This record gives sequence, structure tokens and C-alpha cells, in this order.
Amino acid sequence: MKNTSYNIANESIIWEKIGKQIVIADLTTGKYCCIENESGVLAWECLMSGHTQENLLLTLAGIYKNFDAKCHQQILLFIEKLTELGVLASNTDNHSKNADNIHNALAENNQFEEPRLLIYSDLDTLLMIDPIDDDLELAAKSEDLILQ
Repeated sequence: MKNTSYNIANESIIWEKIGKQIVIADLTTGKYCCIENESGVLAWECLMSGHTQENLLLTLAGIYKNFDAKCHQQILLFIEKLTELGVLASNTDNHSKNADNIHNALAENNQFEEPRLLIYSDLDTLLMIDPIDDDLELAAKSEDLILQ
């Protein structure tokens, strides 16, 4: 398990960093989740860069002053939850990158917080928050006004 690396589970999963959070959506099921804090975002970015589980833990321990056994366990649970959700899959190629040359950026506050993962069941909610096309949003608003 230590030398396991991860990648996106399938091609219907997309993700994007928006501000200081990561939004991950499954275009097939319409489910999505948000990683909402610095520690979780950094862990996700490291995983997507090819870190093995072991390299991820070493990287986080090098960045966060308070990274201890409890934090270690929280990261393992975070990875497990993303795997259970069908977002992550173990990488069988196992051509992982070295932790030293992946993420040199220091965390803003240097204090690890348990990754916050919010799970939603309806992609429509996300699209209402951040519509793909502003003209469509305006059309929907004007249609609502006509119906009233």
C-alpha cells in the first residue's frame, strides 16, 4: 500500500481547482464533491502529480509542523473515501514521481487540518452556482419571469 499511487478512476471523472478548493465531478452519475481546505487540496494535487502514498505522507510531514500520527491516519482515510466514492483508483503502472521534485510550495499557514471533503448528489446544484454560459442563466431567469 505504501508504494501505491493513484489516478482518476475513469474518464467520466473531471476535476478543477476553483479558488482555494478542488471540485471533482462524475459526469455519468452527476455526483460531485469539493475538497475545501488547504491540507486536502495539497494532498489531492500531490496525488494527481503522481505521489505514492508514502511520498505524499513524507511531503505533508515536511510542510506541516503539526503533522503527526493522527494526521497520517486522516490522510489515509481521505484517500480511502475518495477511492470508495469511485473518484480515485490505484495505479497499477506504479511509475510514481519523487516527493522531492513534485511540490515545493509551502502551505500558507503550516498547520495541517483534516481534509474537508463535501459530497453532493446532484451536479445541477453546481451548475446553478457556476453556470457554464451566462446567457443561458439570463434566459432561464427571463423565462421564470414570463411564467410568473
